[in-house]
Amino acid sequence: MKKVQYSKGDVILKEDSTGDEIYFIISGKVKVYKTIEGEEVELGVLKGNDFFGEMSMFLQNKRSASVQALEDTEILVGNKNTFIEAIKKNPNKAVLVISTLVKRIKKAHDIICRLEGQVKGFEVLLSPFEE
Repeated sequence: MKKVQYSKGDVILKEDSTGDEIYFIISGKVKVYKTIEGEEVELGVLKGNDFFGEMSMFLQNKRSASVQALEDTEILVGNKNTFIEAIKKNPNKAVLVISTLVKRIKKAHDIICRLEGQVKGFEVLLSPFEE
């Protein structure tokens, strides 16, 4: 894995770009965002010990979001092979990555459930008008 420095304001990843790297934040802070109907929607802020880029690395998909440095940021960048070698040398890193991924899945699940509840609520509100 290699260390890379980004300055405040630098765009590290662009949504819909190709790539197979994972990024581990050593220091600094980044924002993750999508552009939806021309508007920037912030998905989250990541800082030291967080990572991003894992979906494209594992699934060979285009980037699902953009990432921009909110302050000067130092990052370790690696591809799938260097990531696997790193966790072979330090299996505890794999546990940390898995824990973070599970937390992200839980958060996404909670959002989906909340949205499903909202849809069902609208269905109940609209049902008298559908008869």
